[in-house]
Amino acid sequence: MARVRLIISTGRRRPSCNILAAVSPTTNDRLPALDGLRGMAAFMVVISHVSNATGLWGGLLGNGGGQVGVMIFFVLSGYLIGALYLGHAFTFANVWEYVVRRAARVLPAFYFVLSLALILRALSGLTGWNLTIYPVTFEQSFQHYALLSGIGVFWTIPVEIHFYVVFVAAWWLHSRSPVAMIAAALLVILLYWSLPVQVPQDARTLPYYLVFFLVGLLISRVVIIQDRHQSGPLPMLIGVGFFLPFMLYPKIYAELFGRTGWLLAGDLQQMWHDPRYPIAAGLCLIAAIRSPWIEAVLSRPEMTYLGAISYSVYLLHLPVIELLIRFTPLAKHPISFLLATLVLTTCLAAISYRIVERPGNKLVRRAASYVGSGSMSARASQS
Repeated sequence: MARVRLIISTGRRRPSCNILAAVSPTTNDRLPALDGLRGMAAFMVVISHVSNATGLWGGLLGNGGGQVGVMIFFVLSGYLIGALYLGHAFTFANVWEYVVRRAARVLPAFYFVLSLALILRALSGLTGWNLTIYPVTFEQSFQHYALLSGIGVFWTIPVEIHFYVVFVAAWWLHSRSPVAMIAAALLVILLYWSLPVQVPQDARTLPYYLVFFLVGLLISRVVIIQDRHQSGPLPMLIGVGFFLPFMLYPKIYAELFGRTGWLLAGDLQQMWHDPRYPIAAGLCLIAAIRSPWIEAVLSRPEMTYLGAISYSVYLLHLPVIELLIRFTPLAKHPISFLLATLVLTTCLAAISYRIVERPGNKLVRRAASYVGSGSMSARASQS
């Protein structure tokens, strides 16, 4: 029978401890299953938007289903940031490296797609052709470039960036007292769930979504350790958690359990204030890293590759859907429309990953290294 231990990570490493890579992954010690989970979450969003556009399977996977995929993204982001950085000292050098890595990962593809959307909008005005891929106006461009807020799928990027800023404070607190940081995160979660919050439709800002990041952050601190090569009831039970988010797709949940609360009102934004969703997303994450059979599926090469290109998949799938609706009759054939969307989105995302994301990542890091070396030289000259 598998041995299970509950480890509360304090950030102090002891060489004799048998702590798995999931507690503190590094660039050389990755968990492929988490890449697979990221890819799965991205395509959950894609399939949901196809369902909304075509009525695929009676819209069963639409009508808020894509938000479940974003929830998994947010929980996974909180987990990875906590696992990667909270075990390291809170120093200027480490914080600078953190800032550079986050900026290099997120900003190049975001600014590329945003700029492309604005250029195509300008060309649409000049030519009279409908070339728009996102309804971002020039009046809205500042708030997007400044990462204040966003529309369409862009709304998640400022929210993610704002969490990165909040995390620096959490990291500082953790460096003083890990218990205090865990207690603060739990307090924020409990306060949010106890208050009668109404999540707005438009002003999508971090406070309404912070709970999901914090759940992931806490999972990175409280880790279930088990022997992955042993079988038994516990790994099977943990694996069941992987399927919980799918049961919470609004239309599926309504079919299974009936309509109550926000489901009855049809206000899908209130999903974000329902405790069932971050709990389900958290259990899905735990299953991905602690259930051998779920981990094996998510670690397959095709899944990890989809995880690698998942960010571009997320940013580019809506233009693909829009173009297919505009220029093909496939919307009348939902299955064909879905297959075309998956193939075209994957191909575009693979190209974007190769010519935008990876070079952009290197460019940001190279620029940051010049800034960092200049700062060090200035300090040396003053000393």
